[in-house]
Amino acid sequence: MGGGGNAAGNGGAGVALGAGSNLTIDQGAAVTGGDGGTGAFAGQGGVGIVATGNSIVQVNGTVAGGLSGQGSGSSNSPADAIDLSGGGNLVGIGTTAQITGQIFSSSGSTNGGDSLALIGGGSGTIGAGQLVGFTSYAVNGGQWTLTGTGNASQNWAISGSTTGLTGTTQSLVGTIDMGGGSYVSFLNNPGGTYGGVLSGAGDVSINGGNVTFAGQNTYTGATALSNGATLALTGNGTLGNNTYVGMNGSSVLDLSASNLAQNSATQNLKDLAGDAGSVVHLGTGRINITGAGGQVFNGTIDGAGAALFTVSGGQWGLGGTVTTGLPFVIQGGAQVNIYGDGTITNGVSVNGLLSLGNANQGFTTGFLQGSGMVALSDKTLTLTDGGDSTFYGQVTGAAGSTLHLTGGTQIFTRDVGFQFFSGKTLIDPGANLLLNLAATMPKSDVTVNGTLTVAGPGPSTSQVRTLNGDGVVNITGSRALQINDQGGVFSGTITNATNTTGNLVIASSAAQTLSGVNTYNGTTALSGVAALTLTGNGSISDSSRLFVNNMSTFDISGTNAGATVQQIFGTGTVKLGDQTLTLSNPTSSNFAFDGKIQGGQGGLHLQKGSMLISSLGGYYGDTVIDPTATLALSGQGSLANSRVVVNGTLDGTATNLVNASNNNYVVVGGLSGDGVVNLAQPNSLQINNAQNSVFSGQLNFGSGTPGQLGFLVMQGGTQTFDSAISLPIAALIQQNATLKFGRNGSLSLPAQGGLYNIGTLDFSASSATQTTGTIGGPGAMILGSGGLTLTGDNSEYTGVISGSGGINLTTGKLALYGGNTYSGDTVVATGASLLLNNQGSLADSQVQNAGVFDLSGATANPTVAGLSGSGELNLGSNTLHLAHAQGVFDGTLNGSGDLSMDGGAWVFNATSAQTSGFSGAALITGGQMMVGDEQHANAYLPGDVTIQSAGTLRGHGTIGGNVTNTGTVFPGGSVGILTINGNYTQSANGALTAQVLPS
Repeated sequence: MGGGGNAAGNGGAGVALGAGSNLTIDQGAAVTGGDGGTGAFAGQGGVGIVATGNSIVQVNGTVAGGLSGQGSGSSNSPADAIDLSGGGNLVGIGTTAQITGQIFSSSGSTNGGDSLALIGGGSGTIGAGQLVGFTSYAVNGGQWTLTGTGNASQNWAISGSTTGLTGTTQSLVGTIDMGGGSYVSFLNNPGGTYGGVLSGAGDVSINGGNVTFAGQNTYTGATALSNGATLALTGNGTLGNNTYVGMNGSSVLDLSASNLAQNSATQNLKDLAGDAGSVVHLGTGRINITGAGGQVFNGTIDGAGAALFTVSGGQWGLGGTVTTGLPFVIQGGAQVNIYGDGTITNGVSVNGLLSLGNANQGFTTGFLQGSGMVALSDKTLTLTDGGDSTFYGQVTGAAGSTLHLTGGTQIFTRDVGFQFFSGKTLIDPGANLLLNLAATMPKSDVTVNGTLTVAGPGPSTSQVRTLNGDGVVNITGSRALQINDQGGVFSGTITNATNTTGNLVIASSAAQTLSGVNTYNGTTALSGVAALTLTGNGSISDSSRLFVNNMSTFDISGTNAGATVQQIFGTGTVKLGDQTLTLSNPTSSNFAFDGKIQGGQGGLHLQKGSMLISSLGGYYGDTVIDPTATLALSGQGSLANSRVVVNGTLDGTATNLVNASNNNYVVVGGLSGDGVVNLAQPNSLQINNAQNSVFSGQLNFGSGTPGQLGFLVMQGGTQTFDSAISLPIAALIQQNATLKFGRNGSLSLPAQGGLYNIGTLDFSASSATQTTGTIGGPGAMILGSGGLTLTGDNSEYTGVISGSGGINLTTGKLALYGGNTYSGDTVVATGASLLLNNQGSLADSQVQNAGVFDLSGATANPTVAGLSGSGELNLGSNTLHLAHAQGVFDGTLNGSGDLSMDGGAWVFNATSAQTSGFSGAALITGGQMMVGDEQHANAYLPGDVTIQSAGTLRGHGTIGGNVTNTGTVFPGGSVGILTINGNYTQSANGALTAQVLPS
C-alpha cells in the first residue's frame, strides 16, 4: 500500500516480470496490486501483474489491480489487473480465472504486439471492456461468455472442438474466425447489429433475442436460431457460406432488409430446418439449399416479387409453407420431400425429384415446371394455378395417388411423363390440363370437369386409362386421345380446335361411355374388344369416321334420341336398342361396314353417300335411305328384321350374298319409300315381316338368263308396292304374308315367270293389269279392276281369288281349285285351258272362253257368273251353274253333266256338231236361255230342258230332248220358231208365249 501524506503514494505492482519471464497463476492462487495511499491527494492502486516484453502469463486463479486510496482524485476503482508493454507478450486466461480490472496492452505493434487467449475447460466469463489493446484475441479452450461492450479491434479467433464464445452484439463486435467444432452464440440479445464478419468452419447460434448481421459472413458451420430468436440481415450482411440453418422455438430468419433482397441476390445455405413456428422472410431475396442432408422445415417461408427458393443439392424436407414471387426450384440431382401438410403456394420448377411420400394427404402448389420427376406415392398433388407452365418431366404415383388441378393451365410435355402414374387425375372447373406433343397418361383415371387439352402436331396419341366428368376435352393439331380401360363415363364435350382434327381411340378391352354432345371432327376408332357407349344426349355426330373393329361394340341403346355418325367401318357390333343410328356425311364414295348391327326397335338412317353392309342385321327398326344415299348389301349383309325406307338406292347387285336359308338373297323386313332397289342376276328380294310397308319406287332386277334370275319372296307381314314392279322370274307369298299393290302399283312377270301364293296377294287398289306367266298356291288373291293376265303354262291355284278384276288366260292351262269370287271376266284365249277342279268355281265372273273350259275335275258342281265364247266347255259329270249369264256361247259342249241357268240372259248358239259330246240336260231356274239367235237357227241343245218358274227358254234353234215348262217358253228372239224334238210338258203355272206377225 502506498504511504499517506498530502500526496499519498501509489500502490505497488503485485508481480512485476522482467522481459522474457513467464508466470502462471494457478486456480486458488491470487495476485493483487497494492492499494493506493490515503491523503489530500489519493494514491493510485497498483497493477496486479506487469510484464515488459516477451512474457507469458497464464491465469487460472485470481488477479486484481489495487484500489486507489482515499482523497482527492480517488476513483474508487481498481487498477489494471495486467499491464503489458514491450510487445511479444502472451496472456492466457483460464475459465477458472477471476480478473478484476483491465488486461491492458500498451505495446501497440511493438515486437508484434501482445496476444490474448481465453483457455481452459468448462465455462468462463470475462468482460469485453476488460480486454484492451491486444493485436490478437483468441479462444483456445472452454465455453466463454463475453460480457459488457467490446470494440471493433477485438477480432477473435476460436479454435478447438466445443470451444465457443457467447455474447451480445455489444460484446461481440469485431471479426470472429471459428475453427471446426467451435461456435459463437448470441445469447438473449436485447437487439442490435453485429457488423463484424464471422468466418471459419464453426457454428453460430442465436438463443433468443434479435440479432442483425451487417457483415459479409463467410463461416461454413451451422446457424442455429432458438427460443424465438430473430436473425436479420441488413446492408451487405449475409449468413455464412453454405451454412446449415436450424430454427426452433418460433425463431425468425429475415433477409428482407438486406442488399441480397434489394438486388434479388442469393444466400446459399447448406441446409435449412425449422419447427412449425419458424419463419423465413425473403423479401425479394433468394435462398439456395446446396447440400441438404434430409432436414425438414415445418415453418413458413415468404417472399414477393423476385423472391426465390432453390434446392440445388441433397435431400430437403418441407412440412411448412413456401410463398415466393418466383417458382420454387428443385435443381437436377436435388430432392425435396414433402412432409405433413407442406405447401408451396406459387409453383415448383422440378428438375430433380419432388417426393410426396411423407405428406399427410398430399401437397398443394400453383403449378409445375422443369424436367425432373414428381413422385406422388399414394398422395394427392394439387395444382391451384397452372399459369400456362410446362413440365417436361415425369409424374409417378401408385393407384391411390391423385393429380388434382383446381385452376389455370398446366402443360405436360413428355411421351413417358406419366408412364408410371397409376393414380387419378382430377381437373376442376376453370382448370386446364394440356398434354402436349407425345405427353400421355395411359394408367390414369382422368375426371375432366374443367378442360383436358391434347395438343401438338399429329399423328401422335395421348392416352388416359378412363375418362370421366362433365367438362371439355379439346384435341388440337390432328392429335388423338386414347382411352385404355373400362368404366369411364364422360358427360362433357370432346371437341377440337378450328382448322385441326381431333381423334378418339378406344383401345382393346377398354369401355367408355359418352353422354355429352361431342364436336370433334376426326376419327373414332374402337380396337380389339373395345366398347363405346352413348347415353342420354350423347353424340359424336361430327366425327368423320367411326371404326368399330374386330370384336368391338358401339352401343347407342341408352341414348334419348339415337345417334349420328358420318360413316362407319369395321367388323365389330353396333347395338341400337330402340334407337336410330344416322349416317350423315360419308366422305368415302363407298364405305363398308362388315360387322353386326343389333337392336330392338332401333334403326339405321343413311342421309347421303354410299354404304356397304356385309353382316346380318339384327335390329327391328327402320332402315332409312335418303334421296342422295345408297345402301349396298354384300356377303352376309342383311336387313332381315328392318323395314327399309328407300328414298335413295338400295343396292343388292353383289353376287356374293349369303343368307341363312338361301344364297343370293337381299333380305329386308319391309320396303317403303320412293327410291330405287337394284338387284342383279341371280339375286332375289325377300321381305320378311313387313308392317304395312308401302314402296312406290323402282324395283330393278336387271337382266339375265331366264331361270337364273331372282325372286320376290314375301315371308310375312304386309307389303304394298305403289309403282310398276317387273319381276324376272317369280314372286312367292308365304303363309301369313300379304303382298299388296297400291293405286299406282302393278306387277309384271314374263311368260316363264310365276306367282306362288300361300298368303295373300292383293291387287284391289290397283287399276292396272297385272301380268304373270303362271300362278299357284293356296293363298288368297284379290284382283283390282285391271285384272290379271296369265301368259305362261300350267298354273294350278288352290286358293280363293276375289276382287273386282278378272283373269285373262292367254295361253297354257290354269286350274282353279277354290271358290273364287272375283267379279271381273275370265278370258280364256284360243289354245288356253281353264280348269275348275275340286271346289273350283267362278260364281261372280263371266267366262269368255275361246279355248278350253274344263269342269271335269271338279268335285262339286261349279258355278260361274256366265259363259261366252267359241271355245270348248267340258262338263265331265258335273253340273255347271250359270249364276248371272251374259253373252253368247257358240263353242263345243262335252260331258255327261248338266247345265243350270240360274240368272241373267244367255245365248246358246252351239250346233249339233259342237254338242255331240254332250249327254246331259239343261235346267233353267232363273233368267233367260236363248237356244239359237236369229242368225243361228241351227243351234242345237241335246238332252232335256226343264224350265222352273223364274226361268225362260227362248230361241230359234232346236232342243234335242223333252221340255218341261213350269216357267216360260218364248220361241224365237222376237218372231221365230223353237224346235223341240221330244215331248213338251207344261205345268199349270207354265206359260207358252208366242209372238206372231200381224200378217
